[in-house]
Amino acid sequence: MTIGDQLIDGLQSELGRPMDGLLGGSYLREFLVTVDYPHGSLQLQRYVPPAVIQDEFKRVGFELGTGSGAHAYAVAVVYPGTDAEAKGIRMGDVILSVDGQDLDSLDPISADETLDGTVGTTKQIGLGAAADPSLANTTIAVRVDDLIPLPQVSTGH
Repeated sequence: MTIGDQLIDGLQSELGRPMDGLLGGSYLREFLVTVDYPHGSLQLQRYVPPAVIQDEFKRVGFELGTGSGAHAYAVAVVYPGTDAEAKGIRMGDVILSVDGQDLDSLDPISADETLDGTVGTTKQIGLGAAADPSLANTTIAVRVDDLIPLPQVSTGH
């Protein structure tokens, strides 16, 4: 189950009814949104030129946390079903660099932003100490995933 599935399932439980997906900030931030409550309408006007905003849910499938010892960052969470999980990245693995950028000198927000990208591209993740000894002190290519995938379309069968 992906993080998107978990999010939708949690919201369905809270609302007490089924949901197909979410229309939220990752889509709406490209528009000037006007909510006309008295008339019950929502108006969307796309920004021109389009806003170039990185989607924080399109990234490699792990989150950074505080490292221990000499290095600032380690893996705090690995999302199930992502390429990061498939490549063997585990909680506690020390992350030294992303695409050659040394993370130890970066603040937490800047370090986290190095994990964002275009779905399907790869990031070169430099590992230090790792839960799997064969990954220690290596660089591995990890695909950028969409952590909130499109909803499954029912075929009615």
